[in-house]
Amino acid sequence: MPRDAELGEAFPMKTLARITVLTVVAVVLGLAAASSVHAIPVLANGGFESELTSWTTVDQPGSDGTFFSQYGTASPVNGALVPASPEGTMAAMTDAQGPGSHILYQDIAATAGGAALSFALFIGNRASLEGGFPGFATPASLDFSTPTLNQQARVDIIKNTADPFSVAASDVLANLYQTKAGDPLVSGYNTVTTDITVLLAAHVGETLRLRFAETDNVSTFQLGVDAVRFDQVQIPEPASILLFGAALALLVGWRGRRLVSAHRCTAVVAVLGAMVSHPIPARADTTPLTILDPNLQVTVELNAGINQPIGIVFLGLNDYLVLEKASGQIKRVINGAIQPTPVLDLAVNSNSERGLLSMVLHPSFPDTPLAFVRWTESSTGSDSGVVSEVPTTGNRVDRYIWDGSILTFDRNLIMLRSRQTDNVAVPGHPGTTNAAEQGNHNGGVLRFGPDRKLYLFMGDQGRRGWMQNLPNGPFLTAPFVDDTFGGPAPDNAHLRGNFTAQRRRYRANRQPILCGGRSNGWGSGREHPEGLLLRAPQRLWHGIRSVLGLTVGDRERRRCL
Repeated sequence: MPRDAELGEAFPMKTLARITVLTVVAVVLGLAAASSVHAIPVLANGGFESELTSWTTVDQPGSDGTFFSQYGTASPVNGALVPASPEGTMAAMTDAQGPGSHILYQDIAATAGGAALSFALFIGNRASLEGGFPGFATPASLDFSTPTLNQQARVDIIKNTADPFSVAASDVLANLYQTKAGDPLVSGYNTVTTDITVLLAAHVGETLRLRFAETDNVSTFQLGVDAVRFDQVQIPEPASILLFGAALALLVGWRGRRLVSAHRCTAVVAVLGAMVSHPIPARADTTPLTILDPNLQVTVELNAGINQPIGIVFLGLNDYLVLEKASGQIKRVINGAIQPTPVLDLAVNSNSERGLLSMVLHPSFPDTPLAFVRWTESSTGSDSGVVSEVPTTGNRVDRYIWDGSILTFDRNLIMLRSRQTDNVAVPGHPGTTNAAEQGNHNGGVLRFGPDRKLYLFMGDQGRRGWMQNLPNGPFLTAPFVDDTFGGPAPDNAHLRGNFTAQRRRYRANRQPILCGGRSNGWGSGREHPEGLLLRAPQRLWHGIRSVLGLTVGDRERRRCL
């Protein structure tokens, strides 16, 4: 019979089995809790700083008034005293000199993410409480034109196919707010927040309608709306559920008023908790967004004429270039209008993560009118999405000259591998371990560093964990040479290799990072635990798969900082 190492006391195998089962259950629950964070719905102009742009107003026929933009502390029509907008300088507000029913809505796409909807409301009910009237009258209707008293405000999420004034149970998916008898006649702005995660999950992919409604046929009524937003709901950390599992294990371990192997149970669960929860980094998109500048708003700049946009490069005020991944075109937009002729049209292979991927301007642009483009070439001479229709070294970085209206090819700086042919037998290589050719892990970002060198972020080209850029593939055949231990000299033509020493504290006898490893370098070191791209004074590049530094003059040098 097993014995506790410290207490020297025997405990039955059944107890050990129960502890083991509960520990495993806790680990499984912890893994389940570590699910991916999904996007939350997008809502435009929730602060109304662009007046009522992106919102739709509907007024019942015969109504007086509507929703207006509110400025300052006077209501839009009657000049009644109202509070200033709680965010920025503007809000939306109903006002009228006669009865009416008014709707303000915006359609949203339901996503699978955990989200809370919040908004700030001002209630300005000018009705009198004389004669026993309760101040608010809330029949199941938004019709002001009937003899029934109707003096109310409400906020709902409804089907986008429903009548804007409908309050039918079959149309209203969720009622988020409604005035009721006994509420203060004048109050706010007050913030209302509702977790709508379950509702969104039940309607993923559908278009829903967020509706603000105000009806009055007793007296004038101002409904103010501001600060409408979706916030990410925090995802439970797996360690919390693992601690719960630890508590269960300890309870099972209690037998005959003695804590049997408590330390062992706690240690096992703690270790498992660390194994499960430690490698999972905090996700930036779990933190609710905070707008520091109230003038910052999200508005629609273009809603037509662009296909698969992947990047924007600004030439000047209201003058920018838009890159299209699949068409290979770079289009110019001036004052919100797409110009009729693209400034560049490349024959790209856009399969998976290939295509027209990035563009940067020379640091001295426009005095030095050069542009650098990263793209994947099609072997057919025209745009293609076929995985095999690409040269072996079809990932290009080319330099172009800008003449004020078009980009003219100047020179190629480098061509890197683009075709993944592991599924094709090659003499001297260890077999066809990749069942199908792919076009992923292609990287694609170009950035200029503070040293005025051009840096290319490259993926691993489907190497499935092999992070070295070996001349033979990499494969399990000679030559077994790479630059794992410190990187090449600045003029060495060998591309960068894998890193093995992330910081001095890991291997005291090795240098700090010269190059970092990631499977697909779409970003600029965003996954590094410290969140750094450049680190002074060493000026080290972090968290990237493979870096190629090129000067922008006539002589290219390849180096890592």
